[in-house]
Amino acid sequence: MNTRWIAIVAGVAIASGGLGFVAGRRSAPAPLPEGVRAAPESEFTATVVRVGDGDTIDVAPTDPPAPNEKIRLLGIDAPALGEKWCTESTNALRTLVQGKSIRVEFEREGEGRRDKSERVLGYVVLDGQNVNVEMVRQGWARYSDKHGGTRFAAELRSAEDESRSGKRGMWK
Repeated sequence: MNTRWIAIVAGVAIASGGLGFVAGRRSAPAPLPEGVRAAPESEFTATVVRVGDGDTIDVAPTDPPAPNEKIRLLGIDAPALGEKWCTESTNALRTLVQGKSIRVEFEREGEGRRDKSERVLGYVVLDGQNVNVEMVRQGWARYSDKHGGTRFAAELRSAEDESRSGKRGMWK
């Protein structure tokens, strides 16, 4: 009786393992449509090729290599083109990052990584410094949760309080 029980258990185990092997096999993922590429897991490095305004840059990804991307600095809002302080804000960001190697970090996974204009939403890090926070600290942008929550909310609010009380940038 004991050997029969062992044989049944062994048979079930073997069958389960075989089914698991078959069920666990997956076909290769379908190729992405032309012009679309998989997003990096949580960050990528790039060279800044153009500053559009105080919260938008164009980058050439280097790791992993990929086509150029437009990055919208997450958690901040700078004056838009045509608004007061836009030129100064744009120049401040240009001074910080133009032509430099940066790291872009994501707040969210998947589709939430882009805004309605298809810009990548992220934090720009240069030599360990969060450029998003620095733009607010200099007074050329304000904290904004327009594109969703931000893990740097407290730091961004503090930087804005500091720039307002110090009458820096657009708070002059």
